[in-house]
Amino acid sequence: MPAATLISQRRKRWPWHRSLILLASLAGMLYFGGEMLPHLLEQGTHLLLESLEMLIEEFYEHVLHLPRREAEIVTVWSGAIMGLSLLYWVIRIIVRRIVLAYLAVLQWWRNTVDAMIAWKNAWSEADVAILAAVGVVVVIMLIALLL
Repeated sequence: MPAATLISQRRKRWPWHRSLILLASLAGMLYFGGEMLPHLLEQGTHLLLESLEMLIEEFYEHVLHLPRREAEIVTVWSGAIMGLSLLYWVIRIIVRRIVLAYLAVLQWWRNTVDAMIAWKNAWSEADVAILAAVGVVVVIMLIALLL
């Protein structure tokens, strides 16, 4: 496969400066809207409960002709199943990213060790002797400075 094809197929990464802008804007929203946030959450929860109540009354009771108690049970169970499935997918995505990051670090470590071994094997005996002499001089200078 040509290199141009491989480059075009490579996944495009999210630019770091966009992440920084997103983080800064989120921090600004939380800082300036921190006093309004609890009020908005309370209103959102109230609106969600009203919508759920309307769903139970209008759809389950009038369309499916279920008694109120059964309609509430169906609503709670379907919400729980949707919540658990969403939680499963979020956890799956997070675990997958952690595993991929671990594998990338492991591969980087292996490549680094291989490069260090290749670098060490490329040294001649003269290089090792020069490095040892420089090390001895540095140690003697450190001892002289400390005494």
